[in-house]
Amino acid sequence: MHYSININENEIIELKPINAHFLCSNVYNDWINDVEINKYSSLCRFPVTDKDKNQLLKDMENRKSIHWSISHKEHQNTRPYFIGTVSLQEIDIFNQSAELAIKIGDQYWKKGIGYKSCGLIISHGFERLNLNRIWLGVISQNKAMVLLAKKLSMIYEGTLKQAFRHIGCFLDVERYAVLKSQYYGVSTI
Repeated sequence: MHYSININENEIIELKPINAHFLCSNVYNDWINDVEINKYSSLCRFPVTDKDKNQLLKDMENRKSIHWSISHKEHQNTRPYFIGTVSLQEIDIFNQSAELAIKIGDQYWKKGIGYKSCGLIISHGFERLNLNRIWLGVISQNKAMVLLAKKLSMIYEGTLKQAFRHIGCFLDVERYAVLKSQYYGVSTI
């Protein structure tokens, strides 16, 4: 599965499944261990090891998660380069739910890339995986992600008080979710 999306007349992003070869690349290793990119992620607490990557592959094989790389092209003829990931994690087939996660390098924020990438994986989750609910947790201070959740039609469900420790401080985590019927504007009655 491979998706290409036009951001504007000159820019394209490509989404494709992450594989073992990609997980071993220097590009991914440098990115996943970058403290600034991952500052509001539990991934930056410890360096990501080969064991962590093997667990990620195992989760993908067991259909517990889907992880796509996001690549950016400035022109049709240029080679795309990696800028982030978008994922459905903790896929629960019985309860038909999953957690949404996205990470993009900060130089690509506020371009619509996160919105379009998340929209594609949410549609994939509802249409291909038959999920009913997709949720995310976001640090309250991460205002851009809070805005993205709302733009994706996600509804605020509540706050987990001091649920995330970051640089010696405990931060609140806001929970947002969208139901399939809300996302597509369809009544379930």
